[in-house]
Amino acid sequence: MRMFAIGLAALTTMSAGAHAAEPKSHHVQKIAKDIYLFEPTEAHINSNTLVIVNQDDVLIVDSHNDPRSAKQLVADIKTVTSKPIRYVINTHFHFDHVGGNEVFGDAEIIGSVFTHHQLSHDSLKGRTAQTILGPNGLIQQWTDGLKKSIAAESDPTKKAKWQKSLAEITASNRSVAEEVETPPTIAVKDKLTLYRAGREIQVIFPGRAHTAGDLLIFLPKEGIVATGDFFENLKTCCGFWGDAYPAEYVQSLQVLKELDFETVVAGHGPTISGDAAKLKITAYQMYLLDLYEQVASFKRQGLSALEASRKLDMSKHKVSFPDTPGPAEFRGEKPDEAVVRIYELLDGKDYHAAAPY
Repeated sequence: MRMFAIGLAALTTMSAGAHAAEPKSHHVQKIAKDIYLFEPTEAHINSNTLVIVNQDDVLIVDSHNDPRSAKQLVADIKTVTSKPIRYVINTHFHFDHVGGNEVFGDAEIIGSVFTHHQLSHDSLKGRTAQTILGPNGLIQQWTDGLKKSIAAESDPTKKAKWQKSLAEITASNRSVAEEVETPPTIAVKDKLTLYRAGREIQVIFPGRAHTAGDLLIFLPKEGIVATGDFFENLKTCCGFWGDAYPAEYVQSLQVLKELDFETVVAGHGPTISGDAAKLKITAYQMYLLDLYEQVASFKRQGLSALEASRKLDMSKHKVSFPDTPGPAEFRGEKPDEAVVRIYELLDGKDYHAAAPY
């Protein structure tokens, strides 16, 4: 899938300090005092998690891909604090960000109204999850590709690396299959503010964008904002589009741009700071406008979604997103999910239309 990009960032691993144990399953980056980014070392499809250590408790943003990954996260969080995890915020409903919710049964889970609805109605059976997890989905394609590479590889080091990746994907798939979908216990419609012993944590719904229920988590004193997949700091733009609202996305991104932040923690990829983040958000907006206008034009010309996918030319955005493919690089037998989504919305066929947000 051309627009579903998962980045693995080379983040600084935190030293043990006063803690005897080292994280086993995550790269850990200390962003500010008592605030950490935990990124899975095997992040084939898995989210970043922001960990906020408060005076009496811990709040995390996104619970990972599946219960197994979430349990690894809990174990690694214990390398930086022994305080209990009392709050989990879901940035949106996609399975790679909420699959570990059930592991945090003693915590309050906070999500948007839309996320609550989706996780209460078998979201793993929906189009998004099935595009990744279903028959001939992205995971199956990766698995098949790894098996072929392992069989053909003579270098023992490379073979061992791919075997490890295959084992991780297989274990993750098994965990997802056993998952109990767990919706938020607190649903946010517009904005919620938490105060934890002097720390202010704002939970903001910026408008429909990557999904109908994205949330931004903003710490005004520290100047940190966590975005989930609403904004991803990757070399390709702009994540998975199967549930997106491109005509509204540009203005929703403006809400993020106007926050007084110093650091953005994205759903995937490395953190990004200051003016660089503002420039990249603008680049996102320009990309989205161009994409929408091209696809709408192709539809007016009577092109099919597949024809439009093959004709789409986003190469001028390579300056900001260097891995953006050009038309000649797209040879899929299925139309791009972004094109399909825009065609649906232009036809008035939003399959999320009945869901509250």
